[in-house]
Amino acid sequence: MPNYINMNVREDLVDDVTKFIATRLVALESGPSDDSSLSKNPANEIEAREWTVPELRMLKDGATKAKSIGLFNQVLDILAREYPRPVSTAEIGDELRIEGVRIQNSFGRATVWIRNRTDGDKRWPIYWAGRDWTLSAGNAERWRSLG
Repeated sequence: MPNYINMNVREDLVDDVTKFIATRLVALESGPSDDSSLSKNPANEIEAREWTVPELRMLKDGATKAKSIGLFNQVLDILAREYPRPVSTAEIGDELRIEGVRIQNSFGRATVWIRNRTDGDKRWPIYWAGRDWTLSAGNAERWRSLG
């Protein structure tokens, strides 16, 4: 089991640190990959994709089985509500009254949960838009349709 430490981060760098940690967690938890999309993405940013209604329903239903998915769903709720405006990790943390590191840790665990239920596909329905998170129009619409 990994050890955790508390770390002070300048407020203006929280989003960058969050992105870095989430990207590293995805890479560490997924192990070696022959996925050519990593080579197409020189910034090694978190990959995302369009999700179907049944896949999003799986996430919605998973909230009762895994705390990390419950938090991931809360983030999806915020992003869908705010679409098309991208939302920073700091804003999400403020709204949910959760520290950024807790969101980061949750996203790492959520990635493993997702990969285990999507035939190894670890791409999220959330897109990284520079310094903020967002959904595509389709993912936002499909998520909102689930109520």
